[in-house]
Amino acid sequence: MESIRIQLENDVRDYSLNSNNYSLTFVLSIKHFGGQNQISIHLSGFDKDKNEDVDWFNQLIESNQKIILEVVKGGDSVQPKENKLREESFIDKQKMETYLFLQRELKAKGLL
Repeated sequence: MESIRIQLENDVRDYSLNSNNYSLTFVLSIKHFGGQNQISIHLSGFDKDKNEDVDWFNQLIESNQKIILEVVKGGDSVQPKENKLREESFIDKQKMETYLFLQRELKAKGLL
């Protein structure tokens, strides 16, 4: 199982899910609105086996902070801060949106 190893300054931690079907997502966001700068990092994922969205952190960081990301095998992992069960209606909505998108594509190509 792969983990994401994140080093923020001198703090090094591994993040993974104990699952056979999962995704992990790391986002670095830089926003500049109305003369204000905001830099944040976010780590989340989805455990398909448990049908859960998971979150580890969403935090502000300062300019010039050093972040190192690595994909590593196994290791001790930080537990998610939050696990939230996906509602079936959310999944059904995603499936319907995908179906309608594909239907439009096929119609546009004259295949339906």
